Amino acid sequence: MFKLLYKLFLFFTALVYLSSFVSPGWIWFFGLSSFIIPVLLLLNLSSFVFWAVFKRKFLIYPTVGLLMSLPYLLITVSFHAGKEKPEGLSVLSYNVRVFNVYKHLNHNYESSKKMIAWATQDTSAIKCFQEFHNQKESEIFNTTKIFSQNGRYEPFVKPYVINHMGHEFGLAIFSKYPVINKGMVVFKHPGNNNSAIYVDVVYNSDTVRIYNAHFESMSIGGKELDTQSGLKQVWNNLMPRLQKGMVIRARQVEELMRHIENCPFDVVLCCDLNELPYSYVYHKIKNQLANSFEKGGRGFGFSYNGKIPFLRIDNQFFSSQLEVLKYQNLQKINYSDHYPIKCVYGFKKKDKNE
Repeated sequence: MFKLLYKLFLFFTALVYLSSFVSPGWIWFFGLSSFIIPVLLLLNLSSFVFWAVFKRKFLIYPTVGLLMSLPYLLITVSFHAGKEKPEGLSVLSYNVRVFNVYKHLNHNYESSKKMIAWATQDTSAIKCFQEFHNQKESEIFNTTKIFSQNGRYEPFVKPYVINHMGHEFGLAIFSKYPVINKGMVVFKHPGNNNSAIYVDVVYNSDTVRIYNAHFESMSIGGKELDTQSGLKQVWNNLMPRLQKGMVIRARQVEELMRHIENCPFDVVLCCDLNELPYSYVYHKIKNQLANSFEKGGRGFGFSYNGKIPFLRIDNQFFSSQLEVLKYQNLQKINYSDHYPIKCVYGFKKKDKNE
């Protein structure tokens, strides 16, 4: 009986793991696999440890489960040290939550000022901001001018919303290096006005394309998780929103990866995926690009500073000719509901025959 139950569990595990490679645009509920996989990882890992200690003759089944789980465990946790002071292409990615411009997010704009000051002082050569906000007439929120630092950085700001007062909300890239081209990837399935932008920068003698993307929201608000009634609402009322979000994100990532596939240069993609690293969206990007946390991070790399703090939804990806020299998840910078991610990239040595 035990063997039959464990075989059924392993079969279910395999189905869930494989479902993360199927687009929710085809079968929407496969998108829920990203929420189930962390539970399966814990069960398979703890089961292996338990049977290894107490009853080794049944260890074959937990071993199979552990081997199936290994690729997802490597996505979950990383053990790289990174170089102390590497020289290379430094890239910052930060969802700044419109710099806390709304009064309920801070008092007298104190956290807004601190966030903007920190982002200005950061020395990264490339800075990508999601949920960027700019007010040209404001001393505090004239961020395009502030981050340009009197010409030290070239800005590319693409608002997806401009309100009746002329305040801009969108995506932004700032570059210390010369920008020779810039553009926007307009999603056919934009959701809440989501999009991606890019710049081609000249770094040493090479050209690198920097993408900055913000995918459709997960649609779960913090207030909805505060109370028991909120949890019931997540179950009863938010499922349609979760379904819609998963489908939209799947279509958005397919559009973006088609654009990246046609890029003639090496690529760094900064993004707020609004998806866990077990999702179809994450794997779709990994089919073409490597993930900076997996190649250079340490620990779990949680990037969300909200009601569900153990999420890694902010990422940087990069193409094959690049390598991560250092990865930093800056969890002490807690002004926004996301933590900044900072990476330094180098170019791999090319084969003399190339």
